[in-house]
Amino acid sequence: MNNALDELPDDSWKMCNSCFNKEIKKFESQVQFESFNKVLDKKLKSDDKFIFKQKRVNHSQDSYELYECISCETKWCLSKPHNVWADNTWRGYFLTEPNCLEYLDELGRERKRGTFGCLIILLLTIAMIIYLTLR
Repeated sequence: MNNALDELPDDSWKMCNSCFNKEIKKFESQVQFESFNKVLDKKLKSDDKFIFKQKRVNHSQDSYELYECISCETKWCLSKPHNVWADNTWRGYFLTEPNCLEYLDELGRERKRGTFGCLIILLLTIAMIIYLTLR
């Protein structure tokens, strides 16, 4: 079985030996998440180099668990995937804190664009109905 971290792109960087060397923007499968979770559990139990800093952090787009590497002080955000692995379910992520916040802001902008687009279509539909009714 492949390690979840091996399946990631090579453009990630190495923080320190105690830390993770790659980020996961989306868990592709339950197997990948479970494999990653085993790696995380080992790090949490070994040498007190990687700690659980805060149980939950709430953001307007998601809530996540915050971890910190004691060696390099890198903060990591884990959003666990939803249990159902259907096509459109939340896949979760494991990102450094700055990249997590940027990702969540990007999600917020995408959701607003989707809401704005639906509103435009609704208004055009109402305008068309009024036009056709008054004509």
